[in-house]
Amino acid sequence: MKKVILLTDFSENSFQAILYAMNFFEKEEVSFHLLHIKDSRGLLMDDLMTSKPGENMQSALLRNTKKKLEELLETVNNLNKNLRHLFITEYLFDSFFDAITKYCEKEQIEMLVMGTTGATGAKQVFLGSTAAKIINKIDIPILAIPEGSVFIPIEKLLFSVDYKVNYLPVTLHPLLNLLRAFMPIVYTLYADENHTEYKKEQLLNKIELDKLLEPFNSSTHKVTSLPLDQTLSCLLEFLQIDLLIMIKKEKTFLQKLINSSHIRKVSYHLKTPLFILPEQVVLLD
Repeated sequence: MKKVILLTDFSENSFQAILYAMNFFEKEEVSFHLLHIKDSRGLLMDDLMTSKPGENMQSALLRNTKKKLEELLETVNNLNKNLRHLFITEYLFDSFFDAITKYCEKEQIEMLVMGTTGATGAKQVFLGSTAAKIINKIDIPILAIPEGSVFIPIEKLLFSVDYKVNYLPVTLHPLLNLLRAFMPIVYTLYADENHTEYKKEQLLNKIELDKLLEPFNSSTHKVTSLPLDQTLSCLLEFLQIDLLIMIKKEKTFLQKLINSSHIRKVSYHLKTPLFILPEQVVLLD
């Protein structure tokens, strides 16, 4: 059974991301972990006011959060009658990113689903630098659902590539499973801002990727001159793409991808769900 984290801050947007995930995995056996994290370093005055006389703050937070998680679980179970799905709740009081990392390792989580805005103005939860850090620090596939997104069957998929990744079957395992499940049209996009020829390594990676995508309805497109974030914005709207796929790469490329350009810029304005794969995917038995 696949294990998937559904991050929740009890906002409407995180709830919509949960609904999206339920439909996204409709035909799979999944254990959904409804996870709420209270960052121990960022307590607010409202948190301090939740405790009863004689009750310490952490106990009060646990009590209130447990109640919210129970209500959320009841709502989800009432909406979802899929016998392939199991929902469990978890509350963590820790550093936000440490909590996610430790929980993923402990529970052998295979994917994380999150909304792209947080609760009541707390935009740092899922947007900007925090979203980039989640993508950076968590080496499992991440499905980011923009505010207002409603699941529709995936018919058109845009895969942004740079051919610096060695496209092994294990790397693309989550993507290939997705293609088999939905059988969408796949548009592979290579944005070349500098009009450069393929290097030998890139050409070999392109050939390998083309072979893996050959069984599916796929086409490759190379765009020059425009920055990737502008190209993506145009194509997502023009082609009416249902899901955008990107692979993150370690070290220098990852820093460029997340901190200075593509994913971070796109995540601010993205209206299309974003599926991010790590370069190295660990397959669990």
